[in-house]
Amino acid sequence: MRHQIKSTALLLILMLPLQQHAQDGKYLSKGNEHYRNGEYTEAIRNYRVAIDKGDNPAFSWFNLANAWYQNGNPEKAVSCYEISVEIAPEFPRGWINLGVLYYELQDYSACIAALDRALELQAADAMIWSLLASAHNELEHYGIAAVYFEKAIEIDSSLSDVYLVLCNIARITGDNSEALRWLSRYPKTGGQFYDVLLISGELQLDSGDTTAALATFRQCTATNPSRIQGWISLVNVLKKMGATYTALVEADRAIENDNSSVSLALLAGRIAFECGYYEKTEKYFNYAYQNGSADGAVGLGNLLVIYEKYGDSLKVNRIRTVLADGTR
Repeated sequence: MRHQIKSTALLLILMLPLQQHAQDGKYLSKGNEHYRNGEYTEAIRNYRVAIDKGDNPAFSWFNLANAWYQNGNPEKAVSCYEISVEIAPEFPRGWINLGVLYYELQDYSACIAALDRALELQAADAMIWSLLASAHNELEHYGIAAVYFEKAIEIDSSLSDVYLVLCNIARITGDNSEALRWLSRYPKTGGQFYDVLLISGELQLDSGDTTAALATFRQCTATNPSRIQGWISLVNVLKKMGATYTALVEADRAIENDNSSVSLALLAGRIAFECGYYEKTEKYFNYAYQNGSADGAVGLGNLLVIYEKYGDSLKVNRIRTVLADGTR
């Protein structure tokens, strides 16, 4: 699972035209009014007139860029931002918006160049550091990206998703311990805490710490019992530890609470089949089959072969009936 910091927060800047000063002309004012009303074509027309009349050129080009972006033409927006910062090179919002748009266009080198200029003017902006780090991350400059992400969260501790990206970088560079360290700093109140637990459990398994993984996956199912992946991970780790009966007990708990746990039922069915718990096998595969799974039918077919081998006509007929008409 790859996590990235999105530029959505910075894109909000693109949606806000710069307000004119008292001495600015009427066309810049009209352009802003049309922009606020969502009339971007009219805004573009007025901003162009403002530029022709020399009406605060840096602001007019900047707002024209915003309007072109909102009108669905990011390439023209880039050109307008470039003119804006050429006229006013000490204008940080021009460099920020230019960097954001380059990022959206996946021109990461140009994004880095623009945001480096923005940082010279506005170094305490965490989102600039974060987006700059993301651009370096896209170019696989992992060392630089990690340093910049750390700087971003040092400035703004609310950027908790940065910990997931730092974890991802550590995993890519083969440092599972460092990845787990970053995940441990993610707040329990964060929106992706469930995913953090899943990733932590996977890393613990990769590191050979099965006991820790078991505890983490149990915490995962307690945090959000309705999400099935935590239960699947819990059942798998219990099977890995040889606690197959406990694995099936946990599968039963999850299936009882969620009528769409087909993937878990199939997993439990395979475990039960391997262990010779054929009554449970039938229950799980039947459940999956009744919920539309072709693999459930395959599992029942394999079980049918076993029942035929043992000459258990009652169970043979029961499964044949289920497969014939799709009823229990």
